[in-house]
Amino acid sequence: ILYNVIYVIPLIIIVLISTIKLSKTKLSEWQGRILKLFSGLMMFLLGVTLLLMPELLNNVLSTMGLLVIALITAYVIVSITERYQKIDD
Repeated sequence: ILYNVIYVIPLIIIVLISTIKLSKTKLSEWQGRILKLFSGLMMFLLGVTLLLMPELLNNVLSTMGLLVIALITAYVIVSITERYQKIDD
């Protein structure tokens, strides 16, 4: 039951919110690229954590930390990309 509360139920909520939100609006190519970047970073961080320190995933705060790291990294990459695209234009 604890597993469902910590992992499955939040995932179901996220999927439902995303499905409802995305069905109303269409993502632009740029937004789709950002979404792919973020999801790829999350998968990478989870994979590295599973390989090197799987015990970290037992802690909710460290798992949330991975999410924050992925968000910050994606933000930095997007900011740098936007800055260089403005320079090229």
